[in-house]
Amino acid sequence: MNRREFLSLGASLALAGCAPKMKLAGSLDGPDYQRGHRLHSGGFPEPSEQRTTGVVIVGGGVSGLSAAWWLQRSGYRNFLLLEGETEAGGNARHAHSPVTRYPLGAHYLPLATREATDLVTLLSDLDVVTGRRTDGSPIYDETALVAAPHERLHYLGRWQPGLEPRGPEAATAEFRRFHERIDRLKRAIGRDGRPAFATPSRFSSRDPRYRTLDRITFADWLRQEGFRDPRLLWYCEYATRDDFGSLPSETSAWVGLHYFAGRQTWGPYENDLVLTWPEGNGYLVRKMAERVGDRLMRNEFAWRVQERTGHVEVDVFDGTKSTRYRADQVILAVPLHVRARLLKEKISPHERTPWLVANLHVDALPVGEGMETCWDNVMYDSPSVGYIVATHQHLTQTTGRSVLTYYWPLTGRPPTQARRELLEQPWSFWTPTIMADLRRVHPDIDTVTSRVDLWRWGHGMIKPSPGLITGPALVQARQSRGRIHFAHSDLAGMSLFEEAHDVGVRAALAVLAGS
Repeated sequence: MNRREFLSLGASLALAGCAPKMKLAGSLDGPDYQRGHRLHSGGFPEPSEQRTTGVVIVGGGVSGLSAAWWLQRSGYRNFLLLEGETEAGGNARHAHSPVTRYPLGAHYLPLATREATDLVTLLSDLDVVTGRRTDGSPIYDETALVAAPHERLHYLGRWQPGLEPRGPEAATAEFRRFHERIDRLKRAIGRDGRPAFATPSRFSSRDPRYRTLDRITFADWLRQEGFRDPRLLWYCEYATRDDFGSLPSETSAWVGLHYFAGRQTWGPYENDLVLTWPEGNGYLVRKMAERVGDRLMRNEFAWRVQERTGHVEVDVFDGTKSTRYRADQVILAVPLHVRARLLKEKISPHERTPWLVANLHVDALPVGEGMETCWDNVMYDSPSVGYIVATHQHLTQTTGRSVLTYYWPLTGRPPTQARRELLEQPWSFWTPTIMADLRRVHPDIDTVTSRVDLWRWGHGMIKPSPGLITGPALVQARQSRGRIHFAHSDLAGMSLFEEAHDVGVRAALAVLAGS
């Protein structure tokens, strides 16, 4: 059964009432999309009061928090960070239960590369990096490194270690050839002396030998290189869906290869190690928000931004009234489609992938054939990209109560259609399909699950289609406009923590240069 057939069957069962009976509690939540849609329709009340500050940062996601962090550590404190939701963090938000914190979005951070010096500084400030070696490479807090066992894959009826499907020798040979090709790209240096692929991506080579890969899809590149084994193609599809919410046939080949070749660990750590916490990247944004303190103002939804002579005006709505913030400079740390509404500007069309995240509250870890439960648990040919176990990083790991965070990028259909379905369909539509998927690998999942909380991301992440990375649209979008500067992972074309952090710091530097 292919993915589309599985989704259709799951939806049909749910609508027909033929899915297994479930006595589950649960909720369906997400960012306040109704307020967001008012950016298009309007109708906000005009401001009834005014406040003045030096800098206003609009958007409390990773890029906005990073801009605030850099300003603050540079000694500049005359700023306010306005977040439209009740909590900051953007796609890295989290929640908590009596058992554990757990993620609502991004759940890990790869180890820093040699180029990511600003990121290492942040991690040092947050005590995630506890020291440096003689070569400058970071030493990480051991409790932040993902605990073993790290990851497993359900394939051919059993759980096996790692994420590469173990098959016959022909498949093994093709995987070996793929990794040899990737290893060459990891070592490749462009004519400009830069690595072919680096993170943050702005450090990557501009050599046309590599940049022209952005003109074709990752699926095209795999085909041209002669990779045809379905297990390898599944593995590459898992990679693009997991990081970018897009299929290889929709993803730039440069971006697809960056996933594998763009993050070379700095220091004596294994390449597949990551940093994670029970709440995922919610740990990082929570600590960053704590350092901003009362300069972070929640539930302040920006709906208009206008540059005037000598200042910028930002109008925000708190649910009852509007306030005008007058600032010397502004950082807009919001997605491109939100920025277009705020500034009434035209932007080049781009697609965004909706996501559904399900948090299953379980009384015990579910059973399955093969390898023991890991932090990351992926199922071959699933509509999801797997689930993680929130309690895996607890110092006293147990097989008792936990939260399983299941990630479902709604790929394989037009994003507008998927987004409409995500907003219109109730909890009872989605939950039976999720449980049916997990029941294939965990026959006791209904018995151990007591609650399923769904979180929807209608505009989850930008889709890195061919031409986006090297095209003129992002180059123009990154340029400051007078007293207004811009920050968001959209400006890198990839929804990654490292990219959001980097553009946030760049925007803060532009503010400091203009102060």
